[in-house]
Amino acid sequence: MSVLDNTRDEKAIFDDLEALCQQPGYAHIIAYFCFRDNSIFSDSKQATKDAILEKYNQNRLIRNEISLLIGLMCKKTLNLELPEPKKFQELVSQTELLLKELHSSMMIRTGDSGSIEEFLKYMNSGEMLREPIFYTGDSAYHFQYRDFSKFKYSYDNDWFILNKEYSVEQLYKVISSIEGIQTEKINETLKDLQKEKLNNYTILPGYIFSIQDISYKTGIDAKTIENIINSFSFSKESNDKLECINDFNATNAYPILPLENGKFLLLQYYSLLEALYETPFFWFNQDPKYKNKAMEHRGKFTEDFSYERLRHVFGEKNVFKNIDIKDTNSNKLGEIDVLVTFGNRLIILQAKSKKLTISARAGNDDALNNDFKKAIQASYDQAVECGIFLLDTTNTLILPSGEELKINRNIAEIYPLSIISDHYPALSIQARHFLKQRQHPIIKPAFVIDIFTLDVITEILKTPLYFLSYINRRVTYGDKVISNHELTILSYHLKNNLYLTEEHSVLWLLDDIGAELDLVMLSRRGGLGNEYVHSGILAKYQGTFFDTLIKDIENDKNPNVIDLGFKLLMLSETSVSELNEKVRRICLDSMRDRKLHDLTLIFGKDNSFGLTIHCTDAPDDEAMLKLDSHCELRKYVSKLDHWFGIAINIDSSRVRFGINKIYKWRQSDKMDEKCRRFTKLISQSSLGKFKRKTGRNDNCPCGSGKKYKKCCLNK
Repeated sequence: MSVLDNTRDEKAIFDDLEALCQQPGYAHIIAYFCFRDNSIFSDSKQATKDAILEKYNQNRLIRNEISLLIGLMCKKTLNLELPEPKKFQELVSQTELLLKELHSSMMIRTGDSGSIEEFLKYMNSGEMLREPIFYTGDSAYHFQYRDFSKFKYSYDNDWFILNKEYSVEQLYKVISSIEGIQTEKINETLKDLQKEKLNNYTILPGYIFSIQDISYKTGIDAKTIENIINSFSFSKESNDKLECINDFNATNAYPILPLENGKFLLLQYYSLLEALYETPFFWFNQDPKYKNKAMEHRGKFTEDFSYERLRHVFGEKNVFKNIDIKDTNSNKLGEIDVLVTFGNRLIILQAKSKKLTISARAGNDDALNNDFKKAIQASYDQAVECGIFLLDTTNTLILPSGEELKINRNIAEIYPLSIISDHYPALSIQARHFLKQRQHPIIKPAFVIDIFTLDVITEILKTPLYFLSYINRRVTYGDKVISNHELTILSYHLKNNLYLTEEHSVLWLLDDIGAELDLVMLSRRGGLGNEYVHSGILAKYQGTFFDTLIKDIENDKNPNVIDLGFKLLMLSETSVSELNEKVRRICLDSMRDRKLHDLTLIFGKDNSFGLTIHCTDAPDDEAMLKLDSHCELRKYVSKLDHWFGIAINIDSSRVRFGINKIYKWRQSDKMDEKCRRFTKLISQSSLGKFKRKTGRNDNCPCGSGKKYKKCCLNK
């Protein structure tokens, strides 16, 4: 955002905002903002990308800002008197102006002498992080909080029954039902407003519900529902200590506001779901007999959830949890929370459950550093240490059963993945500023995310190659890609195939890039109608040779072809189209005469590698010999370090086997002599050239007897 001229001190602005929020009837103003900025509006029955894009309007209030208004309003007794229309509009305008000024005041650094040293000191301080911690917004979807809570607290069900008099299942049903109730009541309120005079216009009744409403929806008895609602009600809390935007706001932990006559006001359903996910932790912590057990369950949830999501991508046979690493004397060296294997690639996931404390959110340097070390730095260090132990082949991997886990120890790449279970505000920004990393030729840079991000990545990139290819690029580019949310970077990748050349110094991504990903996730898991398919890289190549090739490589898991898979996923759309067309043509030629036809392509300057494809039905030993020799010659002539070869079946175009030639090119007199005749041969035709193109009226090369235009031309 731009900084306003003549911005006042943050405290003065905050005090004015607090006084404004305590005006009579201010709840109607907040309800207006909630409806305007938290609702999705669409002319059609299904939500659209344009409707989602409205969420990213710069004039809208983010949820944290609305939560602040609610918290300040609740520092005094609620007054639901409806302001006159003129007063209503004044309160809306004054609120927007004060919030904009408040944000502007945080963008202005204080105490800066103007020196580079002072600037660098500020950029690595907690004071600088106050703004992104509050304004970065939400990186978790509401349905994730809802559904993960059921999984997370399933371990604590007995405690809930004993201490709260309701089960986790009942808790889940009651909280879930409120979303539908609010939708119905808002729609009813909108209909009623069509008959009302302007003086009575308010959307507030749409956010009010009763225990009877929930009982009718769920069939759960009123007493149990009352216990659940009271657990998340603000009545016994106080917000007197809410003196700045980063202070604890009790209405976030207890967002249900009790009214008279057994009614309740919930202005942001998202806040209730976030409270469902986070608030029980504080209940457990107040029980001295249970808090240690609760912490165990918390860690178990993070590991189990991560294990299940990665197994969803890599399959049960490639994902393991709680793996001990032992030396030759059976001494335990380290423990891996979740280990993923794919060919000669590994993911080492280490999970932590540390929350960002209130003092850290307020910008306290010591608290921020301490929280970060416990939540992120520790898990990263453990992942790297385990990776180093793994590279020593004398060490063994031991499953929880006590059996040895045998995997491919000729490892090409290890990806350390640090994951936390709670929403950690501005996580990517904090990781960029605070994480101390080690350089290692095989162990890649850290990938730091929360379970909400892991859930989305595994939901969208459901196959090993696509998943690992994205992680590879994300950690390789590191500080070159900047965004408020990790999901924004994923969204860019899905649309444009994330790739940066050395000429790119930095890629700054705005939040609205994520609109299409939001639509995909909300349609699949958030109840927004039919499933929406992302229009990017995952849809473009479906049904093509390229798509089949990637799937065959994933199914093969042979390191010789996995390396090729990573290279292929870096290609541009133009290169993929060229590959598809030329493979189609050599397959047609082979189908016509049942002989070997080949294709050689060289891709790009920044990502230079060569690929030779043989379309052949020759026996494997004969076909392998020819392909290997051909690739050896092509690699040498082209003077490249990376060369790949694959043999495909004539009739199905499916991969039979593959080879790679990954080593530094060096001049060789022997190879020069061997290539002399070969060079003369290939100089007569450029790479990727073919025999005469089949004419429209020629017989189709597939042997059907039909003309080409009426057969394979249109396939």
